[in-house]
Amino acid sequence: MTPLRGAIKKKRKAVHMARLDSGDLPDFFAKLAAYEGERMTALAVEFVMHTLTRTGEVRFAEWSEIEGDTWRIPAARMKMGREHL
Repeated sequence: MTPLRGAIKKKRKAVHMARLDSGDLPDFFAKLAAYEGERMTALAVEFVMHTLTRTGEVRFAEWSEIEGDTWRIPAARMKMGREHL
């Protein structure tokens, strides 16, 4: 066995989370509206789903990034390092 053989790590296969079918969305949003926990959490989940953003982008959003109906997420907070509208 070569010295490097033990140092090479195998790449793990990605494990994806389950998705909702589009037909299940109305029921999901109804359950979310009826959620009895922290209301801000339910609103944040709904906002993530409507904007297709990452949770961190929503959690760290600032009012100064929103102009009218446009949310401008700075490149520094985006995974790809580019501003997102």
